[in-house]
Amino acid sequence: MNENQVLKKNRRGTEYIEANGEIIAKRCSGCEEMMELEHYSKSNAGLGGTVSKCRPCLVEYNKKYREKKPEYDKRYYEKNRKGTEAKKESDKRYYEKNKGKIIESSKRYYQENKERVLERAKEYYVRNKREVNEK
Repeated sequence: MNENQVLKKNRRGTEYIEANGEIIAKRCSGCEEMMELEHYSKSNAGLGGTVSKCRPCLVEYNKKYREKKPEYDKRYYEKNRKGTEAKKESDKRYYEKNKGKIIESSKRYYQENKERVLERAKEYYVRNKREVNEK
């Protein structure tokens, strides 16, 4: 550090180096090394306009997350299956009870937003056609 650089800490405890009123480096919350901001991905919400972990730490974090996610999703589904099945039954009963009103509302929405609905359908068709061709 030279004379115009100052080591500071924000209220969350993250250390950073400031030079001429601008943040030029900060400590990674993963590996805890002090690095220049170019080693971080951008984020408007973060200190210095960057995320809290450097890119290599972020890659490692995301790998671990992707490995754990399927297991977490499975546990979550098992834990909440009764609730989702009850919700499906409730939705089914509501639809049967209000079928005419729902159909009428859908028709009215279509008539009032015809261009928008058709544009979305066209985008959906193009996107799915492209995905099928890529496989």
